[in-house]
Amino acid sequence: IGEYEASKNIQTLSSKGSGKKDKLSSNVPKEAKNAKDKEIRQLNKTVQRLEKSVSKAEEELKAKNVELSEVDVNDRKKMTDLSYEFETLQNKHDKLLAEWEEAHMKLEELEG
Repeated sequence: IGEYEASKNIQTLSSKGSGKKDKLSSNVPKEAKNAKDKEIRQLNKTVQRLEKSVSKAEEELKAKNVELSEVDVNDRKKMTDLSYEFETLQNKHDKLLAEWEEAHMKLEELEG
């Protein structure tokens, strides 16, 4: 009888343990999905923020281009200063655009 009771307790414990594992393992995909959804939301926000920044940089480039076109070509200092400013804005725009492309590609990967 002692061996029977011992084996019965082992079976009971092992069946209870496996039930916990099943519950935990069923939560893992849900937690993974929640983590993926959170990452998608964060990437969406990042993409939207970068789109606004790229758009703003494009407007700044247009304004600087207009300013450059209105400068007297004989005013070399002003022309040089504006050219450097334009180049700085162009580099900023290019960097933002590259960041947007990277974030957009990651977002497409996660959603696809």
